[in-house]
Amino acid sequence: MSAYLSSLLGDDYKYPAPPDKSASFSEDLHEEFDACPTDLPELDESSDDEDSPTEARSAASAKASEAERPIDTPNRYTEIPAVTFTRPGALGPGHPPYALLLSLPPEVGKNRVVLFDIGYYEARRVKGGYKCFLIGADYRSSNVYYKPLRSKSEIPNAYAQIALENDWPKCDHVVHVVSDGEPALVKGLREGCTRMGQSFSTLPPESPNTNFGGSNAMKHIRAMVRAYLVDASRFGKVVDSSFESLAWAHAVQVRNCIGLPNHKQHFSPYRIHFGVAPVWDFVPWCTGGYITKSPESGRLHDDRGGQPGARRAEPCLILGRKDVFSRFPQVLTTRNTLRSGLGVYIDLSGPPGVFPGTVVPADVLASPSTVPASVSPTPDASMTPVSQAVHDKVAALEQQIASDRRCTKLQRASVRLLTAYDESQ
Repeated sequence: MSAYLSSLLGDDYKYPAPPDKSASFSEDLHEEFDACPTDLPELDESSDDEDSPTEARSAASAKASEAERPIDTPNRYTEIPAVTFTRPGALGPGHPPYALLLSLPPEVGKNRVVLFDIGYYEARRVKGGYKCFLIGADYRSSNVYYKPLRSKSEIPNAYAQIALENDWPKCDHVVHVVSDGEPALVKGLREGCTRMGQSFSTLPPESPNTNFGGSNAMKHIRAMVRAYLVDASRFGKVVDSSFESLAWAHAVQVRNCIGLPNHKQHFSPYRIHFGVAPVWDFVPWCTGGYITKSPESGRLHDDRGGQPGARRAEPCLILGRKDVFSRFPQVLTTRNTLRSGLGVYIDLSGPPGVFPGTVVPADVLASPSTVPASVSPTPDASMTPVSQAVHDKVAALEQQIASDRRCTKLQRASVRLLTAYDESQ
């Protein structure tokens, strides 16, 4: 090997000497090993008084360690109140029960206090076999929650679904649920709150009309439901009072998307609650229309013996959105079934509550103002022909005035609705 290297490198090449094992291997890295005893570092002189253990230590040394304490000394915990904004009567008598919560803006005070109550349908028989419903209202944002119930034993599951839909178990604060003292309601909500991680209590004593979910929200939404049922059953016999549960679901969604008059920017409960502006794509309840079909649905339509030729679309009545998180309309078909999808077209010329293509008698479509003036509501046989004619004209004018008043009220309500609509800016 050495002869081979000599032929390559030459005879005059000097090989490097191996390192001395006795020398320090840290000659370059650790120079302190090579220091002689005479080059030791100088130490700061300090007196014995400065090193006294009783002398006060500096702030840095005090933070680095703690003072000694006996082992039997207990820990002292800072007193933190369990509830602040959700404590009723915090400001004493003469103030609302949750006056501290009212001091917060709606965007911050939402999901802190939610009031629940049980409501009952006015109809004796409701679609789905529902007997009652669970309704709730947020104390600060006025957002309304609604779930139909077949019996009061379903309250825990219905409440759990509401809590999951609104992410109450994931809130950075505990949601406080309040209700009146009805035993079945208290038992169901207490069980649901324990399961979902919320706190529960009943209304404070001597505080009537403080349950917004049972008094305020239910009163206004029930008026909307009555109007929906009257308008939908006016021209046809498809919709009756048994559709009350479906009308309630649609009324709650519409109510949550309408701007609040007491909000400085007229935001709707939907925008306050979810942080985004709602999309206003509602139509009058039970408006006639058509829903498209897929090729598979068309073949099933033929197998069921449906209307010949109606393979691409079928008539329907629009019942509103499927739920608050979906923009798919929910419709009623002629087979008395429910469908949902985006391919829904509105019949602009048809009356509400009537399937498109259904013939409606002319006397049903006639408005009260078009009743012949010769028909007197209170005929009198003793009237002369002249008096009868005058009486008929007066009756016709009164009907026209009443119709104009109704139109004026409807226009004013529409203006208030559109001006309070929560537009995105």
